[in-house]
Amino acid sequence: MEINKEFKEYFVKLNSYEALVLFEWLVKFNEHHKLPDEAEQKILYNFESILESVLVEPFLENYVELINTAKNHIIND
Repeated sequence: MEINKEFKEYFVKLNSYEALVLFEWLVKFNEHHKLPDEAEQKILYNFESILESVLVEPFLENYVELINTAKNHIIND
């Protein structure tokens, strides 16, 4: 994972495992939690939507296996 700042914008660089695990966490969090701060909640929903628009894994039959592989890779890396 990497974060770069250019002027007033930040760019987050995730590898495929990080993106998948972050997406899974965002989905779970957004389904079960409602933050009292509307701006914070919107950022989390937007981040989930952005990841959903670029990831193909959530639509594959072996999604659970892919998540487990990604988590194991992150833990053991």
